[in-house]
Order: sequence, then structure tokens, then C-alpha cells
Amino acid sequence: MSKLIIPIILFSTAYAHSASVWLGFVIEENIEENKGLRVTRVIPNSPAAIAQVKAKDQILAINKINIKDMDDFFEKLKTLSPNQEFNLTLKHQGKILDRKLTPISPPSDLEKLTLMFKNRKLPELKTTLLFKNQVPINKLMEKKSKIIMFWATWCPSCHLSFEKIASLTKEQKENFLFLSDESIEKLKKHLKKKKIDIDRNQFFHLSDNSEFYLINSLPTFMKFNQNQIVERISIGSGTGLNKMISE
Repeated sequence: MSKLIIPIILFSTAYAHSASVWLGFVIEENIEENKGLRVTRVIPNSPAAIAQVKAKDQILAINKINIKDMDDFFEKLKTLSPNQEFNLTLKHQGKILDRKLTPISPPSDLEKLTLMFKNRKLPELKTTLLFKNQVPINKLMEKKSKIIMFWATWCPSCHLSFEKIASLTKEQKENFLFLSDESIEKLKKHLKKKKIDIDRNQFFHLSDNSEFYLINSLPTFMKFNQNQIVERISIGSGTGLNKMISE
């Protein structure tokens, strides 16, 4: 997305360290209690989820060696290897527990999104209207299969995707909804300048992107069914988008 919307995600390029493993949870320094690190999110089907790590758990130690702070945590991550089980000590609801985690190699952006969203209900979309008399996004989504495109004004591949979508039939174009977390003013100015041949009322400002913190590559597409269950995810303007259109 266009902004940094998360604290630390545990994969190779996070927090200025290079880790060869991925655990599948998001952490923050537990400043409030001045003890360890706190888990803020756990990605479904990840090593952390399989080991029953939960949001709000406090990370205390790796392989029985206490964790001092965020830097120390990532230093200890360097000692781990993919598919090699290790012991994670944490505090869960006041109890000290040991969890056995088996980290994996860092997955691709698409693999992470698939773990997070596929075959699950789409999180609530908190959006702001860009134009007068625009129909709210929840009304457009009612009992309908749709494709969401997460995009940004600076993204060349997004505009290639717009060109491809603009060439579709009117009925096909209406299946798309376009979300960006850039400022409302910037989005409106860009849409007016570019004159994209798609109904501007299908464009929305994503006012709260916290549920989509794993989106690091644009454009990202999510196709969901009438029950708002995500069926397909793709990244980029190529084959994945073509498959969504043709289905």
C-alpha cells in the first residue's frame, strides 16, 4: 500500500535485519508494561497460528534465552533455520507457556495474502466516498460477486490494469471496485487528470487499511463471491488478472 501501516512483520527484510525464517505474526515493543514484546496479529495457517500463538501474547524467550528488546529478538531470529523447531516462551493470559514453532522460509507476498484471506470472509471495508451522490461500497457489494483492486496513483502496473479493465464490457467493468489509502484530495485530482475510462463511482478511499496490512505489492486483486468469501487473489496486471476476468 502507499503507507507504512504496521509495526514489524517477521520476514526477511523487516526491521533492518535479514532473517531466513518466517513465523507469521506481527509484534510491537511492550512499552506499556516494559516487558518483552507483544503479539498484535497472527496470520492464519502460519507457523505461529499452528503453534497457537495468540494476539496479546507477550514474547519472553527463544530457546529459553530471554528477549531483551526488538533488536535482541531479531538477532536471535538469525540463529533459526527453516523447518527447524524451536521453543518460544510467552505469557498468555497471565500464564507462562512454551510453544513449539517450526518456522518456514519467507513466503512470497502472494503466498502470505493467500494464507491471510483465501476462503475467508473479506474483512469489513472502511471507506470514504470520493464524489457526491456516490453509492456506498457496502451497497455495491450486497449479494454480488466483485473484484477489489488495491492501487496507488504512483503505480505503473495499476494503470496498465486500468487500461485492461477499461477495454472490457460495461457489465464486466462493473464487477470491479478500486481502493487506495492515499489522500482523498490526491485521488480525486489524479482521477480527474488521468480520465480513466471506468465509472469514477467505483473508486473509494480506504480510510482504514489495518485489516490489509500484508498488502505490499500493487496492484493486488481479491475476488469474492456473493457471501463475501475471498475465492481468488492475484498481484500485478498479468495472468492472474486475466484469469479473474475470464472466470
